[in-house]
Amino acid sequence: MKIIRVNMEQRGYDICIHSDLACLLHRIIKLLKHQRILIVTDQTVHQLYGECIKSYFYDEMIEVHQYIMPAGEKSKQLETVQNIYTLLLQKQFDKEDMILAFGGGVVGDTAGFAASTYQRGIGFIQLPTTLLSQVDSSVGGKVGVNCKMVKNAIGSIYQPEIVCINPQFLKTLDKRQLRNGLAEIVVHSIIASEGLFAYVEEYAENILKCDTEVMEYLIEENCRIKRDVVMQDEHDKGRRAILNFGHTIGHAVEACSDYTLLHGEAVSVGIMGAIELAVYLKMLALDEYKRIKSLLVTIGLPVKVKGISVDEIYLKMLNDKKRRMEEFRFVLPCTIGEVKIIEYSDKEVLLRILNRLVD
Repeated sequence: MKIIRVNMEQRGYDICIHSDLACLLHRIIKLLKHQRILIVTDQTVHQLYGECIKSYFYDEMIEVHQYIMPAGEKSKQLETVQNIYTLLLQKQFDKEDMILAFGGGVVGDTAGFAASTYQRGIGFIQLPTTLLSQVDSSVGGKVGVNCKMVKNAIGSIYQPEIVCINPQFLKTLDKRQLRNGLAEIVVHSIIASEGLFAYVEEYAENILKCDTEVMEYLIEENCRIKRDVVMQDEHDKGRRAILNFGHTIGHAVEACSDYTLLHGEAVSVGIMGAIELAVYLKMLALDEYKRIKSLLVTIGLPVKVKGISVDEIYLKMLNDKKRRMEEFRFVLPCTIGEVKIIEYSDKEVLLRILNRLVD
């Protein structure tokens, strides 16, 4: 088992990576103070694994309750959180009980936000099942929901008790979902590791075949990168902003698509916008730009989007929670493996770049 320790101001926790699900579930059971747990999952994950997980806890004499939400980004809303609260109250959950977020990023963000606010905070555990959630959203403690289609408009930073990652869950993902997670791997490599970027270039074919050894390496490396960033800035006051590379435009594109685009697909378009701006500002060399674009194309991520108005994307960007007064905050690469945070507001230039991203 690979264990990555995350040390935060108030408490630390382990990220455990192992291909034996029973071993991971045993570590979860050791954390339970009472013999009760609420599993929050979605319909897709429940159909694949729900009864297996529940029966394991039953066999260990754990009282199990489940909340099953519809799969997809549209479930990431306050109404879902309210439904979780209602079930917790009905079952008289208290601060000694726990929530297990069992699913992808939508499940983890929503269940984590419910845990952070129910009785001012009860324990929760991340058991992520998608590549996106295993390499990104389950680590770092950001939880929350969308509001009026503004991405992550309501949320908090609330660390889990443990993150348990089983790469075998990835075997059930289709290629689109694998690529969805690969977008965040590309983000992490551009902000912090040229070596990781080169690894993805070299092993792209193996990654898309979900080769176990390759995926375990990717998960571990990405968790370490994210761990190192969030440990320096748990509450998102400074350096942690580099994790938003590609997200300023990406979140707007995602919302404008009415979430028909997956998060990673929208972020891929956002990466293209960021490197277009970096080249325009003479921060990024053209050959580095071409290398990044080539990798996105190679792994099958979009570099343009169809059927969305440029003006609509710009308006959504104006609602971005990280915007400062009249300026947008962009994370831009100087080279692969190093980025800078800048404030930028030239509407004419931004609209010109957005036009290059829309077919």
